[in-house]
Amino acid sequence: MIHGFHDKGRIKDFLRYFREMTSKGMIPEPRTEILVNSMNIKWKEDGGQAEKLAKGSDSLTGDLSTDV
Repeated sequence: MIHGFHDKGRIKDFLRYFREMTSKGMIPEPRTEILVNSMNIKWKEDGGQAEKLAKGSDSLTGDLSTDV
């Protein structure tokens, strides 16, 4: 589901679904963690323009990545 949102360019839906999933204790697949990490890197490189999608958070990495 998360990859489908990403493939369709629906980044807000991607973020919402990922946060909902991890907040409920679900463990993302390794390929989803790779996608999240690559998006974090891309967003850092673009100067934080995508941070607006993270609902005003200070850190995309803290919101998206997991310690699993």
